Amino acid sequence: MKMIETQRSLIEVLDRDSAHLLLNYYQDNQQHLAPWEPIRGSHYLTLEYWQESLTIIIKVDTQP
Repeated sequence: MKMIETQRSLIEVLDRDSAHLLLNYYQDNQQHLAPWEPIRGSHYLTLEYWQESLTIIIKVDTQP
């Protein structure tokens, strides 16, 4: 897993096994984020959506 670390921050690129963290974040903050988020289908708040999204991001990130 790639990381960027400074004295005050740690940024990690999540892997497919961390999809539940993104799902939980968006579920917990759905109402708060609604004014700024585009309208999305119900699939957006599923574990499968986030697993697939992270799989695609990882593939793109590891291409030469």
